[in-house]
Amino acid sequence: MKTYDKPDVDVEDVVPLIEMSLRVSNHTRFHISPFEVLYGRPMHLGDIGQVCDTPKFPQQQAAYCEWLRQSSTSLHKAMRDNKQEVKQEDAQCTTI
Repeated sequence: MKTYDKPDVDVEDVVPLIEMSLRVSNHTRFHISPFEVLYGRPMHLGDIGQVCDTPKFPQQQAAYCEWLRQSSTSLHKAMRDNKQEVKQEDAQCTTI
């Protein structure tokens, strides 16, 4: 995990990617992935150049969706900042 997130600030963004790559990776001896064992088929990761369509919402629902997206983004940023502050405080306490 240190390879993908050196400062440990965005580890919650990196963990799902690592989990997915572990689920998709074939076992060296059995040549089958854990996903295939569970579901009986390889995981479909999309096609090259595939564009995700934005869902069509009525105006009020689209505004709510955007508000929810912005609120969760600001909440995640605040949590990362708080986590960084706690780490800095812990570092100061250990040096004293």
